[in-house]
Amino acid sequence: MMNKSQIRIISTSTALGALMGFLIGLVITQGKKEQLRFIEVNQDQEILSPNLREWIGLTVAAVTLLRQLANIVAPKSN
Repeated sequence: MMNKSQIRIISTSTALGALMGFLIGLVITQGKKEQLRFIEVNQDQEILSPNLREWIGLTVAAVTLLRQLANIVAPKSN
């Protein structure tokens, strides 16, 4: 059976994961809205979209952030 600290870590990790997913979705949605607005204003200009390197950088940054948050939440060992 799990003790209270394990349950707290799992629930905190779940909440942080959900929050991170929500924030990434929000950023992507706002980015798409801005892109559509930009397309309407500048119909004759070329649109730059994120390339693979930028997506990889975003993923690495998100994983690094999650690892740092996990280190903060993890119980201290003596």
